[in-house]
Amino acid sequence: FDLVLAPSRRMVDQLQAMGVHGALHQPLGIDSAIFHPGRRDPGLRAQLGLAPDVRLLVYAGRFTADKKLDVLLDAMRRLGRDYHLLLVGGGESLPVAAGTTLLPFQRDQRALARILASCDLLVHPGDCETFGLIVLEAMGCGLPVVVTTGGGIAELVDDDTGVLAQPNCADGLAAAVRAA
Repeated sequence: FDLVLAPSRRMVDQLQAMGVHGALHQPLGIDSAIFHPGRRDPGLRAQLGLAPDVRLLVYAGRFTADKKLDVLLDAMRRLGRDYHLLLVGGGESLPVAAGTTLLPFQRDQRALARILASCDLLVHPGDCETFGLIVLEAMGCGLPVVVTTGGGIAELVDDDTGVLAQPNCADGLAAAVRAA
């Protein structure tokens, strides 16, 4: 190849370890005209039947084992009734859990932006993302984020935008959500 681009510094390091030298870091971006706080819809909570004081968390992405949704659902059990999780996406079936609502994959970016902007916090428990575009989309909508220190996604978060959690640890994820 003449050029190899990678969306995170961590991915550049992984490529180098595999023998691909000279890869360049090229972060991805979002359309801030679509993903912004003005998409907030106060009616979403009523639609979900939630009290105004319940913290509305959101995960958006594929429902696959590598996303560590089992850790997220375990963390939700630890957080209790003051929190509700909106799972947006599709893939493998998830166990029915108290305090969660499933929504299908949102093909329309404006529909996804409306959901994100209407929540309180994005939680992404995966530890092997090369970038994590959903984190930027959530931040564009004005949401703080909780992500793990595993994978390239942690490069997107600082003290002003969210909280980092230890990978594969429901207690740590729950504590990070409370801290955020």
